[in-house]
Amino acid sequence: MREMPDGSPLSFRLICGSDKTSVEAAALIPHYFSQVGIKVTIEPLSPDAFDLTLKQAQFSLALQSMAAFMAVDMYFYYFHSSRGVIKDGQVVGFNRGGFSDPELDEALTGLLMAQGEAKKALCHRVQALIAQKLPRIPLYLPDNLEVYRDDHLVGWAPNPQDGVLSDETLFNLHKRES
Repeated sequence: MREMPDGSPLSFRLICGSDKTSVEAAALIPHYFSQVGIKVTIEPLSPDAFDLTLKQAQFSLALQSMAAFMAVDMYFYYFHSSRGVIKDGQVVGFNRGGFSDPELDEALTGLLMAQGEAKKALCHRVQALIAQKLPRIPLYLPDNLEVYRDDHLVGWAPNPQDGVLSDETLFNLHKRES
């Protein structure tokens, strides 16, 4: 068992959602950490309690899902230091861990205003900085199957982020004319 400087065992509390997929994925983590002498205790939380714990930055480890961004501007909201500031006891944005890096902030700020090839180059820079400075370890990719029928309704427009309930579907779905 690894130890802290005071001799106590090195251990962490892992928070996760209480849904079946999150709990099952979280159950793998203590096993892997134990291989390097670290004890991890899982604490499944209700959706409201999980969100509040993240917002209050009251965690060391969290199993959180994040969709691949279709809108690259979302990188700003998840990783810019201004989105991880604690105000009135809660994090003001989605940067729940309060990560802060001036180099990443500069690239993220530029990303909001860039267009075309400049935006593409900044996206690559942002991804490289995140991989280097704030690695995220994908534990699993959910295998979601969504079924829809087009014999009564037409205008379905599924996309990788939202599935069949995309904005385009909601705006264009209508009854098939006979």
